[in-house]
Amino acid sequence: MAHWSNTARVRSSLEQDSLDRVQLVRQAQYGDRAAFLALVKEYDRLVIRLALGMTQSETEAQRIHQEVFLRAFKGLPALEHGTSLFIWICRLAVKVCIEHRRKREAAGNVSRPELRLVSRDLSAAQQAFAHRVGHALDRLSTRERLVFELRHYHSIKLATVAEILEISEGSVADALTSATQKLRAATSPNSYS
Repeated sequence: MAHWSNTARVRSSLEQDSLDRVQLVRQAQYGDRAAFLALVKEYDRLVIRLALGMTQSETEAQRIHQEVFLRAFKGLPALEHGTSLFIWICRLAVKVCIEHRRKREAAGNVSRPELRLVSRDLSAAQQAFAHRVGHALDRLSTRERLVFELRHYHSIKLATVAEILEISEGSVADALTSATQKLRAATSPNSYS
């Protein structure tokens, strides 16, 4: 009996959280800035981590972060009831990251910014390996990079990644397999020469 009551309490708590989020979204849609800021706070780390992972630059990640939440603020009133806020925010972040990457490539700036989030405590060999991984990530296609980032760095399920990117789950699996193979090849001991 105790197990059932604990399960019921957890379910009730989750349902209340869901209701609270729906209320928060509705308030933000009607212009409540405090409600919008609460939503920003909830998704802030996700967006900045995704942007940082895609750009490897704190400055560029901050720009993307600001653009995502500016678009969210402008687009929130049109958000349909029942739309997953998580999926919607992730889609916005992905779109802004893709736009940013395309602009960088069109400008001929495909070089890797040298902000490395590598600990100073790492050995020279470990730092060199971390740089190889970073360069290998940069050589992935945009789709491969996004799928890899969302799946491995954000622990998002493949079905959810497919929904965020608006592609089939099979395409997500293919991109993840391709990215993993490329990263393994680029970081294998035989590629260190």
